[in-house]
Amino acid sequence: MTTAVSSASAFSADAPLSAAALDHRSVVRFTGRDVLPFLQTKLACDTRRWRLTGGGYGVAVDINGKLVFDGHFALDGAGVLAVVTSDRASAAVEHLDKFVIMEDVAMTCVDVAVVQVWGAGHAAAVGLAADRDPDMAAYAVTAGTAFASVNPLGDPIALLVGADAGALLALTASHGAAIVSATGLEELEIGSGVPRLGRDLFAERTIPLEAGLWAGVSLSKGCYLGQEVLERMYSRGSAARRLVRLTGAGAAPNAGAALLAEDEDAGELTSAVASAGGWKGLGWVRRRFLDAGALSLAGAPVTIASVVGGEAPSAP
Repeated sequence: MTTAVSSASAFSADAPLSAAALDHRSVVRFTGRDVLPFLQTKLACDTRRWRLTGGGYGVAVDINGKLVFDGHFALDGAGVLAVVTSDRASAAVEHLDKFVIMEDVAMTCVDVAVVQVWGAGHAAAVGLAADRDPDMAAYAVTAGTAFASVNPLGDPIALLVGADAGALLALTASHGAAIVSATGLEELEIGSGVPRLGRDLFAERTIPLEAGLWAGVSLSKGCYLGQEVLERMYSRGSAARRLVRLTGAGAAPNAGAALLAEDEDAGELTSAVASAGGWKGLGWVRRRFLDAGALSLAGAPVTIASVVGGEAPSAP
């Protein structure tokens, strides 16, 4: 499956084209004639759009609106591929399988490699529909597939799925991509404010709207599992906490450190990396402290740089 991407990614301002193996990601394959209507009622995103876009980013929540898994989805001719966090792949299948009653839907975890490509030139580099690179087209047919999605903040990325991560990285390198290590990718995500499930987002605890995951949630589609909670939170603006980007001076603190507003518990740091003059990170802050002006961590001042995902968009 190939899908064009028209806009340049803001994920990395430093490299026009970059690629990294996603060792923390796995693939779930969905097959059967009822896959799209089934997923439409179980995912918070609008799967009807996929017939035009080829796929996209989406989240699944439980009946209480809490995150079960997030993923990048793509139509691949035989069904739907979902690139999900590896430690949630089995949980994703178990969660969805219990809702299959009479539908023709099957789902399996697939042992394949995933490589992410981003940057202003990524569409041409991986041969998405905009350019139809013949080398990538041939590779996609014989060894995997390439598709476009967005990261949780809505910046476009491309994903390659195939048998061998090394071959996929070599392919992107031949198109001028700079290869980024797993550590480098994580540092880039944290510094850019891109949350990751298991690090900044937590299964069965995080409500997607608290984390600003607007790219994975439809505010206008019909009924789906957990919709009532998300719609109520959206309409009332009642998220008790928000995921935020943080900055501070000195060495990067450890994840899990408490954030304080004077002597009150204001939230928790989830991740941090060194940056010029100090550190950048992500963390959860209780809503009533978002405008506090000053927070502290281990006695040192901390600044809220921005709320991840920004304020709620207007429902279409």
